[in-house]
Amino acid sequence: MSTLKELTYEELKNDDSLNVLNFETTNDIEAFDHEFIGQERAVKAFDFGLQVKMKGYNIYMLGPSG
Repeated sequence: MSTLKELTYEELKNDDSLNVLNFETTNDIEAFDHEFIGQERAVKAFDFGLQVKMKGYNIYMLGPSG
C-alpha cells in the first residue's frame, strides 16, 4: 500500500512550463476558425437534443460567443 506525501509549494511550482509558449499575451494568438476539436460528445448530445420533439425539453449551451 502506498503512502501519501504532502508536497511543499516548491515541489508544486513549475515556472518553466510557460517558457514553451510563443506569445506574450493571448492577444498575440491567431483565432482558431475550424470545426469543434475534442467536442465530439458535445456535438452528438446537441444533435440528439435537436431531434427531441417532446415539450418540456431544453438545450443549454455555454461557451465563447461566435
